[in-house]
Amino acid sequence: MKKLGSGLAALLLAASSCSEDSGDGAPNFASSDEQASAPVETRPSLADQLIDGLGGQSALDAVARLRVTASGVRSVPYAGLHPDDAAAQANSFERVVSIDLEADALRVDTEREIMFGIVGPQRYADVLQGNLGASTQPLFGTPLGALSSDKVASIRRQELLLTPHLWLREFAPAEWIAGEDVRLDGVSHHTLVASATPAPLTLFIDVASGWVSKLETREHDFFQRDVQVEIFFSDWAPAGDTAFPRSVRVVRGGHEIFAQQASLVEINPDFEPDTFEFPGGVAPAFDEALYARGELSHQWYYLLDSIGFPFSGVDTSITPVDVAPNVLQLVGGSHHSFVVRQEAGLILVDAPLYEDRGDALVTFLEGEFPGVPITHIVASHFHEDHVAGVREVLGRTEATLVVQESSAAFWRELLRASSTLRPDALAASPRDVTLLTVPNAGQVTLEDATHPVTLYHLATPHAADMLLPHDTTSNSIFVVDIYNTGNDGVQAGAVDVDAALTAYAIPTADLRIVGGHGDGIDDYAALQASLAP
Repeated sequence: MKKLGSGLAALLLAASSCSEDSGDGAPNFASSDEQASAPVETRPSLADQLIDGLGGQSALDAVARLRVTASGVRSVPYAGLHPDDAAAQANSFERVVSIDLEADALRVDTEREIMFGIVGPQRYADVLQGNLGASTQPLFGTPLGALSSDKVASIRRQELLLTPHLWLREFAPAEWIAGEDVRLDGVSHHTLVASATPAPLTLFIDVASGWVSKLETREHDFFQRDVQVEIFFSDWAPAGDTAFPRSVRVVRGGHEIFAQQASLVEINPDFEPDTFEFPGGVAPAFDEALYARGELSHQWYYLLDSIGFPFSGVDTSITPVDVAPNVLQLVGGSHHSFVVRQEAGLILVDAPLYEDRGDALVTFLEGEFPGVPITHIVASHFHEDHVAGVREVLGRTEATLVVQESSAAFWRELLRASSTLRPDALAASPRDVTLLTVPNAGQVTLEDATHPVTLYHLATPHAADMLLPHDTTSNSIFVVDIYNTGNDGVQAGAVDVDAALTAYAIPTADLRIVGGHGDGIDDYAALQASLAP
């Protein structure tokens, strides 16, 4: 387990190289062959510039505790109407980040206003001691308590990457590989590259000021696969005997998902004795594999979390629910799938969350229907949480992918995405996937003598590419996100489902409504009861 003060520094310091001073104050970047034969210096001149700009090595070494008070916004990509929409603002927040490097402890106190999802205010604290953590964050009114190791790793890695002093304070023994000079926003920058895990890490240093403008790396996303993470630092200002960036932004996969402005930075503040204590009765446990997962995909854990759903762990549980003969709902902890058996094989609708669940779905169906192939995998819509396991299904089968035509180009790009940090089945067994599209305001029928399935384009403000699968024989539809079964209250999307039933002449008598979320199977009366007065 890496300590907060040296975790990222250890990654950065893993690379070996040297650069020599050219005599005019500019670093002389040698070629890789020259680097191999040149003597290793204790610290390149560029490292000196960084350290001196932050008050010197002694000032960095003197930072034992840190508290940052800040406000900002967090946004979620691929949650809007179209795949190319900008990331949607999920919440606005105020937070206080407290770090005790000597005790290897971290606390993040958050007050936020969530715009969609679990709409409303929240106030809670995440507390980490080493590789263990606990939280008072509410989920449907109940505090989370002990945090799973992947969530702990995610929180630690975020605060590590956002806080330059945590990865610069042990800079002295660094041996860097000097990269090419580049222009960033029209300004000349030196670069330093570390052969780090899980991916190389690059620092961009402003030539004129010596400040770090950007930190760049990659991480694993269960949807986009290998994704670039850029952290931008600006508004550097004094903090005690050192300096600190007041503005920090995180851009992931081209989407800005986090922006924070610090109003107060305190060096070596006094903390109350109970600052880093876990809530009473909470006893976290460490899981090495989950911890590694959280480090590899740390920002993914903030996506659904930002709208009030703090997902963690790996949900591969599958409970089959018989909707009708040869028609199943495959129930998970939060996200469900839909399966119809035809003579030629199985139609599977949605493979949620991550490749682990896609793999579990294929394995389950192989056991439930021995020798029966999955002929089609249908994406109900492009939102990540319902379809991030689709590539795994496609890699393990010869299935055709069915999507609405407005998102077809987006899906073709996803199928070509690089997946090296955590290769999925499609990366391990690449193939040309057949794509079948449902036209705008139209339908496609997957014909079968006993169970024809029609996929209708469903008009809804939730996602422009929403599909409504209908098994004609059982008169069953599968509805995702806009209507949740087992919900007694008014649901905004119920009107869209009701309108689709009328538009496409789907019978309402003996209708079975199967949900991608929720409990049980609803009938048409339940849908009518969910309509706004």
